[in-house]
Amino acid sequence: MEQKDTLHNKEPKKHGTKWDILLIVLSALLLIGGVALIIREYVLLPDSDYVPPATPAPPTATPALTPVQTLSPSSTPIITPSPTPYVKPVPVKISFVEQQQSCQVFPSNVDEDGRMEVIDRPDAASWLELGPAPGEEGNAVVAGHRSLKHVAGTFQALWDIKVGGAVVIEFEDGRQQWFYVGTINRYPFNEVPLEVMDFGGPSRLTLITCVGDWNSTAGTSSERFVVVCFPGEVVYPSPTPEPTPSAAPIS
Repeated sequence: MEQKDTLHNKEPKKHGTKWDILLIVLSALLLIGGVALIIREYVLLPDSDYVPPATPAPPTATPALTPVQTLSPSSTPIITPSPTPYVKPVPVKISFVEQQQSCQVFPSNVDEDGRMEVIDRPDAASWLELGPAPGEEGNAVVAGHRSLKHVAGTFQALWDIKVGGAVVIEFEDGRQQWFYVGTINRYPFNEVPLEVMDFGGPSRLTLITCVGDWNSTAGTSSERFVVVCFPGEVVYPSPTPEPTPSAAPIS
């Protein structure tokens, strides 16, 4: 009986060519690059420059009032000092305490269409200078980017903020005004209530950022994320101690 030789029927194993390997490597690099772009736009990385605001001191007991002696007509009259001219405080920094994020704040205005101008930086915010300063009577408006040019903005921290969360505004003179979140809302861009931009009413801080899909017809995002905060404690900068003069040498 004839024995069949089956060795020649076995096909040799095919190994990947260098082009196949190159294609796999390029595909992996493209995948990694795509994931990196997504993270860069939608993930707010830890703020390495974050400095926690000064913690407000606990309230002290109210001291007892001392009776004031009534001056007689013959007493020396009290000179009334002239009032100090009003200077609007300028905010320079905003901090989201629980999120450990902060950025610079710059004054802004409105454009010819009446829309608030926002600085073209993801790591900065804009204060509408036409209105009151944060902490004054009325509504202070500060806006920032959730993301800009595929880079996550500092105001993406608003996504994680909760009612009662702390926001701190620092001014040019080093004073820090603490605020606490009262309301969180989301509106279509063309249905934002008038009170969001109204300068009147009680003292409050309104934070605004854009969310939703890009509306190419309107040239803006489809929604607005609005967080309203109310004032709390004020922390004043510690006075800088004067240097102690060195003693003169004894001759």
